[in-house]
Amino acid sequence: MNFFKSDIMGSRSLRMAAIALAGTFFVSLPASAQLSWGDQGSKCSGTTKVDYARLYGLTLWDNWPAKCNATNGTGSLPHGKPTRCVDKASLGMWGEWDTPNAAACKPKEPHWGTVTAYGCTARSEGKRIYASRIWDATGNVKSVCEHTPAKFNDKYGVSHSYTGGESCAGRGIGEMWAEWRVDDPECGFNHWGVPKADHCTGKNTRQWSSVLYDIPDGEDHWEACGKSPIKFDGKDAYPISCVEDPTTKEMWGEWEREDTTCTGSRWDTPKADYCVAAGKRQYSSILRDIPSGEAWEIACRETSGTIHGQAFGRPNRCILDVSMWGEFDVDDPSCTGDERTAAQRADDEKAEALDKRIEEAAELGNYHQAILAVTKPDNAQGLLKQVLESDAAKNGGYDTATFMISSGGSFVVGYDHAEGLSMTRKSDGTFACAPMWANSFTAGAQAGAGSSGILALSKGGFDGLKGESNGFVMGGSVGPAGYTSSFSWNYGNATGDPDMIAYQPGVGAGFEVQVAYNHTWTGVTREFACNPN
Repeated sequence: MNFFKSDIMGSRSLRMAAIALAGTFFVSLPASAQLSWGDQGSKCSGTTKVDYARLYGLTLWDNWPAKCNATNGTGSLPHGKPTRCVDKASLGMWGEWDTPNAAACKPKEPHWGTVTAYGCTARSEGKRIYASRIWDATGNVKSVCEHTPAKFNDKYGVSHSYTGGESCAGRGIGEMWAEWRVDDPECGFNHWGVPKADHCTGKNTRQWSSVLYDIPDGEDHWEACGKSPIKFDGKDAYPISCVEDPTTKEMWGEWEREDTTCTGSRWDTPKADYCVAAGKRQYSSILRDIPSGEAWEIACRETSGTIHGQAFGRPNRCILDVSMWGEFDVDDPSCTGDERTAAQRADDEKAEALDKRIEEAAELGNYHQAILAVTKPDNAQGLLKQVLESDAAKNGGYDTATFMISSGGSFVVGYDHAEGLSMTRKSDGTFACAPMWANSFTAGAQAGAGSSGILALSKGGFDGLKGESNGFVMGGSVGPAGYTSSFSWNYGNATGDPDMIAYQPGVGAGFEVQVAYNHTWTGVTREFACNPN
């Protein structure tokens, strides 16, 4: 029989007896096997970490305690000699290493779990309840809850600090929870819903909007909207405009916020044209990515670019010809004089004259109003009020009137751009105004080019104008004056209602005849107070 296997264990007396018996049958004894630490682990004894392991490879005749005390730790054990060795009889010889004041064995400090927002308290109090559980509290757990500092951000990102929990109480088995009552505009009167991101309104700028809830009975909705701030990045922000939904009568606020995803309009690859003067060559480029709702002329005048290596803050001329074109007079020493035809020179002079008038009118700092000032009659507001108060408008249920000046050209396929002023009658009998624009695509039997002034009636307020429309257009203009008329139906607006738009006759200039399918994109820019008297 063989007593030299390292896994033979027993009491010391049994091992000695085995060694004596072995001496009876064997002349010499083999050396100890390779020693190794196995079954490694750790535990805490107070603040002391105790690593432990079993020593393998011992033979029956080895001095087990001496071997244990002389073997350095390996693996996850401290790499020195054991602090002590423990003979566990049939379980073998074990080494233990002490690490005093180990971080892993220090008592855990009480701390708060995730702070969660719950419902509102009484409406008159205007507060929301936030709650959290206290963890690793010992002793008087309620006292620990009341005196453990808490710091958290509310749902708007605003930081709040407390010396301890408020309203500490047991919840569940062995759980202690605290509640905090935090001011929240959604829990009082006049609170905003979750804001939503709308369209880009310019380079690095996006419109956001939200609906106003819980307006007290008897309070003016427009006034409530204007005086109610919303939280953006933890700061109060008042709406820059307010819009009432004509169907639901909900009041919406609108804000503008920085958004780098709104890259704004940009110039396409420019093409070299002709020389316009000695040392100057005209380059032209189409304006791309005009923000939704932005008037094309405004975007043209506000878009900078680098043309043939030369930086321009804006084009020298803006030309609407199916697309919006910018014309840039670029330095070119090869140009010895003006190569333009008489017609080209006349078009450029006309564009420059219009641009000068717009610049003069824009001294007030508002391009939208500037374009209206130079392209619309002075009595436009009075005209629109007269239309809205006509029997035709009232009997037809129309609440919005629009005056536009359009220009475009067509040959089988056509394109038209129009800008104008819209006026809507609000539920309280007052009037609001807003600039509007429309870009139309037509396909059918048509030819020519011209411009015209158009009166339109529609339903649904300004929102009834926004979106896209399909319809049928027919009419024409010949010589200095002509006749135009059309009709279309609107879909895809803010309310989803198919509000009819009825176009009234207008006068035009140029030559144009058309009987065609029409698809129009329409937008309304910033609302402003109007004075139709």
